[in-house]
Amino acid sequence: ADKEPEQLIYDCVGVSNHMGSLGGGHYTACGRSSQDGQWYKFNDSHTSRMDASGVSSGDAYLIFYVRRDLVPAVFDDPKDN
Repeated sequence: ADKEPEQLIYDCVGVSNHMGSLGGGHYTACGRSSQDGQWYKFNDSHTSRMDASGVSSGDAYLIFYVRRDLVPAVFDDPKDN
């Protein structure tokens, strides 16, 4: 009961974006590769590498996190956070 709770850290690894209205619109996604640690944008049939600074936007619909102590080693590189 007197034990300090463990502080868990979560890293963003994906974002689903929606542009438009409730009745229609367009979805895109950004995801961080567990293979190379780079961010990629997925837009219909197009995939392209993107800078991490472009991941955060006002169009975010769903955000995906992974607990840091459970991620592959490639995500642990602090220069990519």
